[in-house]
Amino acid sequence: MRTLTAGLALLLAMDLGQTLYFLGRYHPHQSVYFNALAGDVERKFERDYYGVSYRQGLTRLLEKYPERDLRIYSRDFIGKINTMNFPKKEAERLVFVDNIEEAEFFVTLFNFRSGKEYREFIEGDFPFDQPEEFSVLVGKNKVLQVNKLNPYFPVKLSVDQ
Repeated sequence: MRTLTAGLALLLAMDLGQTLYFLGRYHPHQSVYFNALAGDVERKFERDYYGVSYRQGLTRLLEKYPERDLRIYSRDFIGKINTMNFPKKEAERLVFVDNIEEAEFFVTLFNFRSGKEYREFIEGDFPFDQPEEFSVLVGKNKVLQVNKLNPYFPVKLSVDQ
């Protein structure tokens, strides 16, 4: 009986240790969990539902392109909300547009809201066929991806004089 109790205590301690390691290693993305037995996570499941990875992704964009405003298209509103985490000067450079044709970058959390969006991802259709600028990973799984839309046609603003 003591051997069984000691064995169970050891298993419990190992499981707790693995959980604590994951929480520390992947902070601030500790809310993202992938069950290894679930199979192909990237094709079957939503990932960063709460959009915590937006902060890291937008920061990387700002650092990579420090000289100009960035026109971004995202299918969810979480990106716009995350601009509130930045100083005003940086937040103003993150311009979220309503039409993908006006964007230079496409940002996705892989939280598909329709069958069409999911099929675009699975089949590698636009905008997922565009060059990947970078992604945010938790383990080996992408939780956020930024694609550079190519070709990028800046919106031409006309000034009436």
